[in-house]
Amino acid sequence: MLHRADLELARLQGIDARYVKVKEKVEAVIGPRSRPPASTDAVAQENLSFLQPHRQNIERLQRILDDPLSRPAPSPP
Repeated sequence: MLHRADLELARLQGIDARYVKVKEKVEAVIGPRSRPPASTDAVAQENLSFLQPHRQNIERLQRILDDPLSRPAPSPP
């Protein structure tokens, strides 16, 4: 359901086509369905080097999108 919600929000903002393209590029190099970039794919290699410092946060957010119940409960105030 969250997968549809994020796409719907992007559509409402008029950025759905760009959002989908960016999401595909990120998921191609980071996440459970990612593959190491081919040595001839300079764009994917650059994407990976740019995203690598953010890998933990990206993977955490991907897990939440895949399974919203995996989100840790907020700490009490």
